[in-house]
Formats: sequence, structure tokens, C-alpha cells
Amino acid sequence: MPDATPPASAPRHRRRRLLCGALALLGASAALQAGAGGRIVSINLCTDQLLLLLAPRSRIASVSHLAANPLYSAYADRADGLPVNHARIEEIVAQDPSLILAYQYSDGQLVRLLRQLGYRVEVIPAPDTLEDVAAAIATAARVLDEAHAGARIVAQMQEHLQSMAGSAPRRRPLAVIYAPDGYSPGAASLSGAILAAAGFRNLSAELGNAHGANLPLEQLLRAQPDLIIIDDDEADKHSLAQRKLTHPALRQGLPAATTVRLSGRYWSCPTPKVVDAVADLRAYR
Repeated sequence: MPDATPPASAPRHRRRRLLCGALALLGASAALQAGAGGRIVSINLCTDQLLLLLAPRSRIASVSHLAANPLYSAYADRADGLPVNHARIEEIVAQDPSLILAYQYSDGQLVRLLRQLGYRVEVIPAPDTLEDVAAAIATAARVLDEAHAGARIVAQMQEHLQSMAGSAPRRRPLAVIYAPDGYSPGAASLSGAILAAAGFRNLSAELGNAHGANLPLEQLLRAQPDLIIIDDDEADKHSLAQRKLTHPALRQGLPAATTVRLSGRYWSCPTPKVVDAVADLRAYR
């Protein structure tokens, strides 16, 4: 392979062409050596889970390095033993996939470069509502040629949600999701949609936060929510942001509140686990 490192004085567009050419040669060489092709790479935790949920294991070339971590992934057991990537161009090109799954929050520059190299990259949108979750699953199923599996999963989700909606009590207690540094998602968020489906009012939304905001402890003390949901999966609890979650005021100043810990892995990505999150929260009404 020719030297792909241009001199610093080379024009930017020439350096970019040289980089793309070198990466294309690397991808072609890897495909010839490994005989790989026709398989799928996911470069984001959320698309990992959609891929693991919808596609046969034999079609998966690699998933992100977080896919097998049960702290973050709701389908970690399905990722056990699969090759992983760190969303680096060299790793992806070397696997020469026929399809790359990216998420709305994936590195846009990486997505553009992969497309310039001729790879098919499908970007799955991040949801703000339960309807968006169903749409994201359907989109992923379509690009994976697994439309029937996607339709079955969406139908099961909708059936479960409808069964819960039919038994919803009239009273809607006040709840707050509290993450490190006091961040609390608002109405225009998937977490907010899950709270609403579970039959709760959302304190952050009632304070006027659309997508979310950091709530001072003083606001919680004034509002006196019925339920505090601690959203913190990190094993290391020593950061200043996390200390707010164990502040004595949460115990002493909110004596009537129920405090629970629910894992964000059930509501961070568009998977059927969001329905489980709704069911879990309803148990605290």
C-alpha cells in the first residue's frame, strides 16, 4: 500500500482524497483476506440493541463496545461473544460490511466519510414518544429486511400498552426523574412519554422544561413529588454530579415521597423495553 500520509503543506482537499483512497484500499484488502461481506455493523448502543433484537446473529459483523455491558444494554446477553467496534473508521472498513447502522447522535463526520467511501449507512432517529419508538423499530426492521419481525414486535408492544391503558386510575401522582447533576427530562422526551404512559405527572414538564433541565434540590422540596426516580447506572458514585442523588435533603425534606432506582437502559433506546419501564413505574402508583 502506498504511503497515505501527505505533507502538512498539502491542500486539505488533497489530503482528504488521499485518506479516502487509502481507506478504500484497506477495505478491499481486508475483504479479500477475510472473505467477509454481506454482514452488518452497528456503531451505537441503541442500534446495537435493535440489531440484536431483529437480526440473526450470523448476519452481525460487529456491535459497539457497549453492547455486551449489562449496565447499559438491555440485550447484553445476546451480544456476548460478538466482535465489537469503537466506531473507528479503520475497524469498520476492515470488516467491509454491506450495511452500517448509526443513530441520530452518532458522529456525523464518521457517517459522511463512510458514505463517501461507498458504504450504505442507515441512521435510526432517536424517539421522543412511544409512537416514535414503534417507528424506529419499524425503520430498523425495514433496512434489515426483517419487516415481519419488526411488525410482530410493534404489535406486541401496542397490545401491552393498550392493556395497561384500560386499567389506568384517574389520579395522576407527581413524579420526577432525577439523574446526575439533577438533570430531569421534560415532556418532549422519551422518559417523559414513559412517565405519562405510566399515569404520572412530570415535575420537570410542569416547571416548563420541554426536553429537560437541571433541577435544584430546592425545587424538589417545594414541589414535594410523590415519586422520585433515580436514573443513575454508573458503578462509580463518587462524582460531584452523582452526590446530589444521595443528598440528605432527598430523604429528610421529602418524607412522603417514594424513591426508586430504575435503570436507564430500559428507556434510553427505542426498544420494547420501554413498555417494561411503563409497567414497572405503574407499580409505584
